[in-house]
Amino acid sequence: MKVSENCKPDSLIQYLGRAKRIDDLVMVFETSLKKGIRPDDRLCGCLLSVVSYCESRDDLDKVTGCLQETNPRLVSFVKLLEEKETAFKKVKDEFKEILNETEVEARRPFCNCLIDICRKRNLDERAHELLCLGTMY
Repeated sequence: MKVSENCKPDSLIQYLGRAKRIDDLVMVFETSLKKGIRPDDRLCGCLLSVVSYCESRDDLDKVTGCLQETNPRLVSFVKLLEEKETAFKKVKDEFKEILNETEVEARRPFCNCLIDICRKRNLDERAHELLCLGTMY
């Protein structure tokens, strides 16, 4: 697969993720890094979106690996959401800090993706908490 010099990696990553071409997604991500493209919140949001609809554990691990390189704190937060014993206050505090570190135009997409991740993993109460927090912040 040849990657055009004019193609934005975030758009291509989003497309490849939706097409479930995760190996190609990883290749585009790694090629982008090698070419000196700095991952930003938009690219991070695209990866987070792909995480929300990964079906296999293998694909999820590959996309999470890319996300780990761009925003390790976000990966830790996703893992925190999955822990049922995690108190709401901890989720709230971490979520607020993540949003404060995120570019304004990427905050809503981050919230939506995190809610989608929770819903896909049957964490409906967490999804509701994030919806409330996202609306508040």
